[in-house]
Amino acid sequence: MTKKRVKPDMYALSTLIFVAIFVLLILMNIAQAKSDKKQRVRHRDGGI
Repeated sequence: MTKKRVKPDMYALSTLIFVAIFVLLILMNIAQAKSDKKQRVRHRDGGI
């Protein structure tokens, strides 16, 4: 058999990377939503 075992360290590292990317995506989504909201308010008030 040539099957390799995956060490628990790799599972932990994969989980940390997944969580970090997930949090970054959420933060970027929130920042974009705030930016879009500001632009809508500025546009409605007669700004650019």
